[in-house]
Amino acid sequence: MDASQTRRWGSISLISLVGAGLVLALSSCSPGGDPALIGKWKIKDSNHVIEIRKNGDWVESMEKDAQITSSKWEWEDTNHIRLTVNSKLVGKASGVMKVTLNGDTLTLKDEDGATEYTRVK
Repeated sequence: MDASQTRRWGSISLISLVGAGLVLALSSCSPGGDPALIGKWKIKDSNHVIEIRKNGDWVESMEKDAQITSSKWEWEDTNHIRLTVNSKLVGKASGVMKVTLNGDTLTLKDEDGATEYTRVK
């Protein structure tokens, strides 16, 4: 093998190695953040409870004639979730919230401010 063939095979090997590394890295990472987010949470100093389910459902106790017909959540990245609601009034709407978990305390922060929750046991 001459020098040009050696360099070509070296480049191909390096590209293959980098490609395999990227595939492995991307396949081993699952999108999302802390699984401790799953569960029931009560707004601090309130009786309002939300339930964040593993299947993507966001369940809140609502009045019977509430405008919200369904809510879903998903991870945007490791510390942000997107909440999408279906409303009788405006249809589908969504927004992103920053998630901060500290033991049994959850803080969700959006453009309107932060809401603090405590885990319901």
